[in-house]
Amino acid sequence: MSENTQITELSRDFILSQYRMNKDNIIVLFKDLSVPEYLALRNILQYSTPEPDGTERIYLSDLSEKMKLSMPQISKMAERLNDKGLVVWTHERSGRNGTYVQITNAGKELLTNKEELFRDFFGRVIDRYGKDKMTELLQRMGELETIITDEIGKTSDSNSDKNTIV
Repeated sequence: MSENTQITELSRDFILSQYRMNKDNIIVLFKDLSVPEYLALRNILQYSTPEPDGTERIYLSDLSEKMKLSMPQISKMAERLNDKGLVVWTHERSGRNGTYVQITNAGKELLTNKEELFRDFFGRVIDRYGKDKMTELLQRMGELETIITDEIGKTSDSNSDKNTIV
């Protein structure tokens, strides 16, 4: 088997594996909340700062930075979470003059329930797969993500006038 054929097959297997993992398996755990919405709630709770009135909030610009998403993407997500009653989305009229979100009790409760579900589910998965193997897999996936991001950046820069990555 030629090197090109091997690379083609590995590429196809990788894409298929990622598709199956994301679409067919993990999505079952996210029936009432999308993965990006879950991550947003997690980040809102984790990075919100206390205010003098006793509330905690995070500015959308800070959330955008933490999640590495554009402001339009964060705004749409905040709007969806607000519509679901999981956050309160407010525009500040004095001081910093920005838009921020605060997680609601319903948002905290849903997040707590999801994290219990994930802990139980992935606890069983990790027990079967092995903690050391899972740690190594995640480290290698991080390395792979860095390389893929770097290659996409290089390819996008050199093909900025084309619609394809390759």
